[in-house]
Amino acid sequence: MINITKLTEEDKNRQVKYTPFEGCDNDLLEYGHITSWNDTYVFVDYGNSCGRGIATEPRDLDFIFGN
Repeated sequence: MINITKLTEEDKNRQVKYTPFEGCDNDLLEYGHITSWNDTYVFVDYGNSCGRGIATEPRDLDFIFGN
């Protein structure tokens, strides 16, 4: 889970993994990179959002390479 209150400018473009629910099938995982965030959502470009990012709950995201 990503703590949205601790995100900094250095986190833009970091690679993340989206897990829609705990214990989900690996076929449902999606990968992308952070484009921006607000107080509620992290916006992630999953490769199909033309770089704008899709609003994603931070609890459903994990950094791929450490914190």
